[in-house]
This record gives sequence, structure tokens and C-alpha cells, in this order.
Amino acid sequence: MPLLTYTLLRVALVVGAGALLYVLGVRSWLLVVLAVLIGAGLSYVLLAGPRQEAADDLERRTGGRPTNLEKSLARDGDDEDAQFDALGQDYASVVEGEEAEADAAPQDAEHTDRGAAEHGGAPTGDDTDGPASPRV
Repeated sequence: MPLLTYTLLRVALVVGAGALLYVLGVRSWLLVVLAVLIGAGLSYVLLAGPRQEAADDLERRTGGRPTNLEKSLARDGDDEDAQFDALGQDYASVVEGEEAEADAAPQDAEHTDRGAAEHGGAPTGDDTDGPASPRV
């Protein structure tokens, strides 16, 4: 019941804001947009209590059961753990390896550009040891 109460109070705030804007002379699509924005702002400020009651009621109804997203994330984590175990690796060694690759990547990219230029490919930088010339 708290969810229904909260929803009805929010609708009342939007309708009230719309009525006030109509009296003030706002017409067309702007009336609807402003009414929804004003109603949302007012409901955030004025309806904190009913919103919390609705959230608590939903929590009681679900009994703290995990959502489908939480179940899926747990399954994915278990699958990843099983894959690491099957490979005989632990997570820390994989992360350290990725960090080492990331540190070496800028140097590798520089060598790749020079190699492409030597073999007829389109270089992205300069073949000299100086700074790369800007592209136009």
C-alpha cells in the first residue's frame, strides 16, 4: 500500500504543478515538460518519507532475495574463478601481467610505426628519433 500512496502523491504533485502553470499562462508541450520536471523536483524534496516507506515495503515483500542481475553476476564470478583455477593461475599474477603489458605498450606502438614505414605501410609518426611531426 505504501507504493500506491507514494505513486498517487507523485501524480498529484505533477498535476498540481501543471494546473498552476496553466493558470500562469503556460501552454502547449512546454506545460507538460515543466509540470513533470517541477513535480519530480517537488516529490524528491517533499516525499522523502513516503518514498522510504515504499522502498521498505518492497524490501519486505522481496524478503531480501537476490535479483536476476545479482544472480547473474554471482554466476559470472564463479565461472571466472573456475576458469582461473583450471589454468592454474591466480588473479594477482594476471593483473600484474596486464600492468606490465600496459607499461610496455607505448614503446611497442612506437616500434610498430617505424616498422610499418620501413615496409611500405603508412606510418603514424616520424621515422627519426625526434618528436613526431603533427598531422594536418
